[in-house]
Amino acid sequence: MLEGHGREPLWQECNVSRTVGWFTSQFPVVLPRGGQDVEQTILEVKESLRKIPAKGMGYGLLRYLCQDGDQYHIVPQLLFNYLGEFKSSNHQEGVSIATEAIGPVQDEREARWFELEMTGIIRDDGLEMELIYDPVKYSPKEVTGLMDDYRTALIETITHCTQQHQTRPTPSDFSYAELTSEELEQIFKS
Repeated sequence: MLEGHGREPLWQECNVSRTVGWFTSQFPVVLPRGGQDVEQTILEVKESLRKIPAKGMGYGLLRYLCQDGDQYHIVPQLLFNYLGEFKSSNHQEGVSIATEAIGPVQDEREARWFELEMTGIIRDDGLEMELIYDPVKYSPKEVTGLMDDYRTALIETITHCTQQHQTRPTPSDFSYAELTSEELEQIFKS
């Protein structure tokens, strides 16, 4: 499940500029399974995410506003929420990002909605990742192993991307043409 702020401009008449806060949207996503080739995995994930209409807003509309919305109820194991980039030097006078721990966001006696909840934020040019997990289903050792694997994959991805000399376009970069990845590859090889 991906979570977003829900403030995407869905249509021109919808102006949310004078509102405060987020209109949190959550929507299920099935990503392609990564293989050995980092570049191919990046391209497949990019294309999968870009195919989601209106950044997943339709899922919430179907799920919660339709009479038969329960048929769209999906409970994934993982919730992923990227909060964005925050720089303490950009705060307005008197307002800044709190650094204190906020404590538990959910009573531990309450049933968890997701087995794993991963939240990412870039704060002052550093990536911070937090993983909240169900201690009944996962041991601390398993979670540490998962985060170690995630860190390794992230470093591998960043290393690959920083070594590229040019951007590799994919079909979604060309909204005027309905190309497949294979057709696009042939065009650039010519």
